[in-house]
Order: sequence, then structure tokens, then C-alpha cells
Amino acid sequence: MRLGRQVVGPAIDREIAETDSSGNFSTTDPRIYIFDFTESTFVSIGCSQYLISFARKCSLIGWGFQIVLPQSKKVRDFWNLWNFYGAIQEATQIELAKLVPVEQIPLLSEPQTTFIEQSTATTNTGEALRLRSRNFFGFHNISLSDVKSGMTAVAEADQWRSKEIKNILERGLDARSDYITSRIVFEAIFNAIKHPNAHLIQTSSWHPKLYKRSDGHDYEDGKHPFSLVFWDDGQPFTTVMQRAIKSGVTLRSEYNEHLNTSYYVRYKNLNRSAPRFEKLVDSTVIIDKKTKD
Repeated sequence: MRLGRQVVGPAIDREIAETDSSGNFSTTDPRIYIFDFTESTFVSIGCSQYLISFARKCSLIGWGFQIVLPQSKKVRDFWNLWNFYGAIQEATQIELAKLVPVEQIPLLSEPQTTFIEQSTATTNTGEALRLRSRNFFGFHNISLSDVKSGMTAVAEADQWRSKEIKNILERGLDARSDYITSRIVFEAIFNAIKHPNAHLIQTSSWHPKLYKRSDGHDYEDGKHPFSLVFWDDGQPFTTVMQRAIKSGVTLRSEYNEHLNTSYYVRYKNLNRSAPRFEKLVDSTVIIDKKTKD
């Protein structure tokens, strides 16, 4: 799969859907996915995290997975600085040298020369949590193998409350840092902890104002939004709901009827040639075994 210059939004998901014509992602038949970033000059944090999650899926099923690294030194430096390589190895438990072509193995240890780090926070708030990555805003792994309690979310939120991190966030964002900490970081981590069979949580964030180029200049476009990504390897909410439905458990509890409403749902296929359509959905609909996915 050859990715374009700007890898943003659902680019990787769309590329998988269009390239893999079988559309059968539940099979265990042998296959290998090769993601070619040769021409890419920008890969978003979200797409990078999606790539990690897909690599994790491949490693569990036994599919082959490989990344062709970009020609752009800037993108490779971005992945290096943001600990992308460490994050994908943590998720897949596969040696990094096996995830790239043989001739690109030396690139995995090349020095990062493009950016100046904005934060090297390494606050440790407890023995249960590892130190944050060398760059606070890069990919950060939280292992749930030994601890799986709400205190993990509290400890992670506390790290975002450090004076250094608060100064960076409030200088670069409109939102107050305490809102991000209590309403986003804490709740996202706490949510992930509750997902069945979750062993690993990864967080990452990016904004042009979070770093400078090595020549001292700001990133060329400071208008991008602040991207904050959370991912865990637990079972998704939809899977949990489907299991409940198949076992005969009702998903609707007692509620006030004045909350009933109707709304439009827009359906969009990842295949660009497929038409989009809208459907009026009533909130009183009963979800059961006959309901379509």
C-alpha cells in the first residue's frame, strides 16, 4: 500500500479498505501488509497510532507486517523524537529490525537532527507507572499487566499537571490545561482501563507549537489543531455490546421519555466510489439480534 505525501485523517484505513478487496479481516489465512511511506512528507499522530494498532492486530493473528520508511528525514525524525518506534515495538512485541526492509535497518538508529525538544519532562508519580518518554508529548506506553485501577488514571493526569507541561499547553492552546487534564486525560485513561482484556494503553499528542526546528524557527504552519490520541488493546465497546445482545441482555435501561428524540445518521463508505446517504434514526429503536451492525 503506497501512502501519499500527506497521511492524515482516515488515509490508512481507506487505503486498507481499497487495497484489500477481500474485505475479510476476520480470516487467519496467511497474508502480509506492507505500508510504503516513501513519498510521505507528513504523517499525523492519529495515523501513526492507527498504524500501531493495526500492527498489533497483525501480530496477534499471525499476519506479516512491514513499514517502508519515508525518504523525508523530517518525518523519520518526527517518529524518532516522538518515540513511534518504541511504541510499535511495545505493542507488537516484534523486533524493530523485522518491521522494516533490511536495507532500512540503519535508519532506525540515525540521530534526530530536525527538531528541538520543547519538553523533556520525566516526572514519575509512582512505582506502578514508568517514566514518561524523553519527550513528554510523544508516544507514551502504560502497561496494565500489573496494575489496573483508577489510580493509573489519577497518576497520568497528575503528570499533565506539572508546571512545565501546563505552561506549554496554556501558551499554545485556547483551552485551559486543567480542562484537558480532568476532562480528557483522566476520563480517557479511566475508560481504557475498563475495556475487557486491555493490557496496554498508548497516548500521544502533537501540535506545531510544541516544538521548534533545529534552526530555531517555529514549525511552518501553526494553525493545526492540538491532537491528543488515546488507544488501548482491549475489546472495543461495539464488541462488548454485540456479545451482550447475542446473550439476550437488554441494552436499554429505565429513562425519562422526554429524552426521546430522532436524528439523522450519515453513512459513509471508506470506498470513495460508494455513495453517501443519510437515515433518520429514532432513539426509541430496540437493538436486538436482528439489528444490522
